Amino acid sequence: MHFDSMEYGSYGKAEEKARKAYELYEDGRMTQALDELQSAIEINPSNSSWHFDKALTLDSMNRFEEAIDEYEIALQLNPDDLEILNSLAVDYTRTCRYDQALETFEHMQEIDPGFEPGYCNRIITYTEMAQHDLAEQMFYLAQQIKPDCGLCYYNIGNSLFVRGYYKRAIQCWLRTAELEPGHPQINYRIAQAYWADGNITSCREHFLAELRINPGDIDVIFDFGLFMLENGNIESAKEKFNRILELDPNFAPALFYLGEIAYSRRDFKLAMSLFSQALQKDTHIAGQCYRLHQHA
Repeated sequence: MHFDSMEYGSYGKAEEKARKAYELYEDGRMTQALDELQSAIEINPSNSSWHFDKALTLDSMNRFEEAIDEYEIALQLNPDDLEILNSLAVDYTRTCRYDQALETFEHMQEIDPGFEPGYCNRIITYTEMAQHDLAEQMFYLAQQIKPDCGLCYYNIGNSLFVRGYYKRAIQCWLRTAELEPGHPQINYRIAQAYWADGNITSCREHFLAELRINPGDIDVIFDFGLFMLENGNIESAKEKFNRILELDPNFAPALFYLGEIAYSRRDFKLAMSLFSQALQKDTHIAGQCYRLHQHA
């Protein structure tokens, strides 16, 4: 039976749902995209690309274990597909299943030794395992295939950063920024490395560059506030922590550090109020219980 003759049948309906899922995914409506893909799969469970798309959607929602299940189904339907294998290996790494990740990467290398992502993403796995010599080996193998891969420079930069080689990490991440200006949070990572290396001016410049691109990124704003606090710029730090509370009133660390600022200025009443609010938002946050008991 030709597909065209089934256009208005069940398989045609499945294709329509899959197309709708793609549109929803592109619009960032992941839950709805997932529902449409599941409906398509229920009609035709043997379509490996829909299982793959479902896994990608689950990945975007940080539901990595569920994504692994879908990648494994897709792989059963389409064995030795390098894109499926690569995504599966990445999620094995994300879920700390390093042996399975390495086994999958090695299988990819057997299928196609010139498939660069198999080396690029293996840098992450070896970095997570603290096997940094092997991470560097993967970087150089990837370079032989694709010397201008921004992700490779980013990944090996992470390995260098955790080892305290901040200047080398900065060089790698600057190269990533050059090759891929839109790489997520690249200016933030560069700022962190400059901060660790003691370069205050360059650190500040890259924090500001990141916030010009992503003005509502709470992680970046929070770290920038800590950076300002560490360097004695108290009013700027306060502004950053208050900005976070405008975006997320339940962000306990911002309340806590505003409490610390008030405490350092001997405004104990305000400090205790802020510490109490922080404790209500997050009972595990460190420090404020000590302050509260100190002035109980």
